[in-house]
Amino acid sequence: MTKNIFLDTSVIIAHHFKYDSVQLRRIQELAQSDDAHLVTTSIVVAEVEANIRKRVDQLGAHLKRLRKEHPIAKNITAPALWSTTETFDPALVCEQLIAQFHDYLGKSNTDLVDLDGASAQEVFDWYFKQLAPFGCGEKKHEFPDAFTISALEHWCAARGEQLYVVAGDGDLADYCKRSERLIRLSRRAEFIDTYMRQTTALEFINEPSAE
Repeated sequence: MTKNIFLDTSVIIAHHFKYDSVQLRRIQELAQSDDAHLVTTSIVVAEVEANIRKRVDQLGAHLKRLRKEHPIAKNITAPALWSTTETFDPALVCEQLIAQFHDYLGKSNTDLVDLDGASAQEVFDWYFKQLAPFGCGEKKHEFPDAFTISALEHWCAARGEQLYVVAGDGDLADYCKRSERLIRLSRRAEFIDTYMRQTTALEFINEPSAE
């Protein structure tokens, strides 16, 4: 079992950017105890930040529409719903949520894999041959994933290691099927389950036999 683990952007989104959820907190604890090694890329960092901004802008628009379409909200005083929506500051909220994300990366001792290790030739070869992570349809949307995968592949190759990839993306899963280094996990809890099984097995093996 490898300690290396990569969390795709979809994982953070699925947790609604909430880092004290049971699974994300447990992965952080494993990383802090050196039982897990989190890695990511600048592409994923940028994707998470972009998704935060997008969702905060949507929330701001909904709150603005709420004030326009439901003025009765001004009369609600417990809690003061109107003042909450009226003072909503998208820029400040984005700053806070992005800071929370970077705080999680820092507390998890996350390593940033250098994109210089990615191969543009490799990525375009996948693109023109329609190999995963490129699928049918809007293939250009998969370029961020492709460069991330290429960087992770070369990072693993340089160290002679493997890496768990936690992602809900089907194209990422298809790529991992043909990779010797990237092992796809469909659920965040799978890494924790695998770690716990491995730990239990090692404890059993190392347990002194009764005489």
